[in-house]
Amino acid sequence: MLGEHSGVDGSFVHDTETGRSDWTFVEVIDDIAHRLRIKSVAEFVEQKATLAKLRAIGVDYAQGYLFGRPGPLP
Repeated sequence: MLGEHSGVDGSFVHDTETGRSDWTFVEVIDDIAHRLRIKSVAEFVEQKATLAKLRAIGVDYAQGYLFGRPGPLP
């Protein structure tokens, strides 16, 4: 069961600036999520340029070091 969100694995997102084939996977995963009417979440977003690309294709959520380092739960 997919649930309400579909994750775009960080191994595809991490190096989108240099890997065209990886970026194709990001676009396809995002498209499938939206066709299923679920939100897409991209992992490992570390650069503003990557975030801009994700926004351009319509990825719904992003997480990664660009926004902050992981920390312990309160």
